[in-house]
Amino acid sequence: MDKQRIDRIARAFMALTVELAEAARAGEYNPEDFKRRTERNRAAIAELATSDDARLRRAAVLMSAVLADLPGIDDPDVDRRLFTNGREWERIMTEVTADV
Repeated sequence: MDKQRIDRIARAFMALTVELAEAARAGEYNPEDFKRRTERNRAAIAELATSDDARLRRAAVLMSAVLADLPGIDDPDVDRRLFTNGREWERIMTEVTADV
């Protein structure tokens, strides 16, 4: 997978998660509003999950966990998990893009 594709996946995922988090915190989260973008991100997650690079496979697992947890962001335990998984994902993606 080339650096441009990895960057596109990362930017799209970051944008989606920020918008999902804002909607969830405002009490305005509706899965239908994000359906198409979530499906595209899930396709990107599947692409990363089949990578030869173990770091990208780990990033895919973290991305799935974040998407699953975002609707419950108001729960302090979920919020902590989101923060932890998000930081780990960011670290991995930074490392991978530096290597590619």
